[in-house]
Amino acid sequence: MSIKTWIDISVPLHNGMHHWTGDPAFESSLFASIADGKVCNVTQFKTSAHIGTHMDAPRHFIRDGITMEKMPLDAVIGPCRVVEIRHKVALTPDELKPLKLKAGERVLFKTRNSRRSWKMPEFDKDFIYVSKEAAQHIVDCGVMTVGVDYLSVGGFYTERGHKLRFWHRDT
Repeated sequence: MSIKTWIDISVPLHNGMHHWTGDPAFESSLFASIADGKVCNVTQFKTSAHIGTHMDAPRHFIRDGITMEKMPLDAVIGPCRVVEIRHKVALTPDELKPLKLKAGERVLFKTRNSRRSWKMPEFDKDFIYVSKEAAQHIVDCGVMTVGVDYLSVGGFYTERGHKLRFWHRDT
């Protein structure tokens, strides 16, 4: 019998944390308090879904795409491969080809974003992203799930259309 280890890679939520430029900031506050005579403490969150560790459903980029509650759980539950990317700008096919990505695989890409972007005082517009060519390579390999270590797979200054290709199997 093998023992599986779960590793929590979530970015902790906190007031003042990074969020996508133009989206509402994350706000956490006490809505009800025992100290004020309420029966329990209740915390209220205000934010967009595009904050911290999150998943984008196809609906994020496709008008009639499926929403998060309709996403298959096997996309996010189960073994995955974590790959460190060294490129200083974006994931590229040259760096991905030696990995021999497989159909149905879940892959998380660790970049300098983990060490740098979350620690910066402001949103990092120069985060490492998945290039259009790398996205096509990932789709061609049949990868089921892709994760990156910042707020988007697409670059801040790049066209966003290539993100749609990740959901080719769901559309």
